[in-house]
Amino acid sequence: MLFAIDHGNSAIKTPSFVFTSGLTDYPVKPPVETDVLEFGGTFWTLSGERIPYMRDKTKDERFFILSLFAIAKELRQREALQPMVEAELAIGLPPEHYELRNRFAEYFKRGTVQFKFNDTAISLMIRQVLVYPQAYAAVVPQAQIIQQNPRTFVVDIGGFTTDVLLLRGVQPDMQFCRSLEMGAIPMANSIIGRVSALHDIKIDDDHIADVIQGRPTILPKDVQEAIRATVKSYEAGILDKLRELQVDLRATPAIFTGGGAALFRSFLESSPQVAKAEFVADPRPTLWGTVCWPPPSCARCRPRRSVKALRRDDRFRFSLQWRADTEEKARVGALIEQLGNKKSDFIVMAVMDYLQRHPDMDIPGAKIKITYQPLHTKEQLLTMVRDMVKSSMSELLGGTPVPTAEINQPSEAPQSPSEQDIDAMVASLKLFEQ
Repeated sequence: MLFAIDHGNSAIKTPSFVFTSGLTDYPVKPPVETDVLEFGGTFWTLSGERIPYMRDKTKDERFFILSLFAIAKELRQREALQPMVEAELAIGLPPEHYELRNRFAEYFKRGTVQFKFNDTAISLMIRQVLVYPQAYAAVVPQAQIIQQNPRTFVVDIGGFTTDVLLLRGVQPDMQFCRSLEMGAIPMANSIIGRVSALHDIKIDDDHIADVIQGRPTILPKDVQEAIRATVKSYEAGILDKLRELQVDLRATPAIFTGGGAALFRSFLESSPQVAKAEFVADPRPTLWGTVCWPPPSCARCRPRRSVKALRRDDRFRFSLQWRADTEEKARVGALIEQLGNKKSDFIVMAVMDYLQRHPDMDIPGAKIKITYQPLHTKEQLLTMVRDMVKSSMSELLGGTPVPTAEINQPSEAPQSPSEQDIDAMVASLKLFEQ
């Protein structure tokens, strides 16, 4: 099996998952309802607090354990959890660190590794490690744009670093790699400290992302303005530093990728220092292992070169339609028609409410089965209750049918409730007063 993993300073990314690059260790199995991985005699869970920045991620075991989590999650997603797994691993390195690819590859080659994931024992053999330049792998879907330009800069803005790779046509120039220790995490830390000092408000990364990306927030206006001003200044600082490194985005088109690029997008698009910019909407490693670099000619690798295009406008598009053949569909359709341009927001809120009431839907690999109970009118419910009363009384009388008002009962028939009696019984219920 092939597994693609992006070992980011802020988050671990696979084709199916993104989770914080953080771990918590326990000497005994923790009593928590979450994923637990047992390795090397220690129990591990994922943490929302990321590991401090490590330029060399091979100096301890933590990123290897994060990789085991990524592999186990992907196995579960593929419904392929099994005792024996043979794997090929596709990973990435910043272009400037690409000369360390052999060392990074050896970090994962450990023979057969034994671990448990949620009490499921797994023997993992990593047979091959494929190392790619991160930025190049991320922009392969933009091949049509790249090949139109003799030179293109790929700018990968990550958690702690900003990496630049020069493409000549579609070929990466590994002699021209630039890297800055400037990313989204130092910027966020600066904003948090500034807001705390000036406005006495405690915020976190999510607050900052909400303001930058225009999502609803209850933060005061002056705090929002302070966040935007700091982001704009930080983004301008990155571009100024890149110019010092001979990366002038006024003269060469750029393709931006990475989580930081998504945060800075609106500022980059309006910046006078950027002449032409494209953005990779989803920087997860959907291509590592499906795209070989350098391009091989062997038949074994040829199938991996298929590329799934990513959306460039970061939009979801759906077309919904249904017949008004039930009361439920008619009511929902009439409501949505009244919403105008607020349809999308309403649907998102409605679905999120459903997910909050059905947390099992968020479990990876969960089978989705949607059912709903048809609505009934008061008259329909009354008829149902009357029928149930009739059925119950018939059973009590030994199977003797309950008489109706239209049927004259013989004098010798057992006494049973009349239609008037049933009406009185139903009327005594408070069910229909609600």
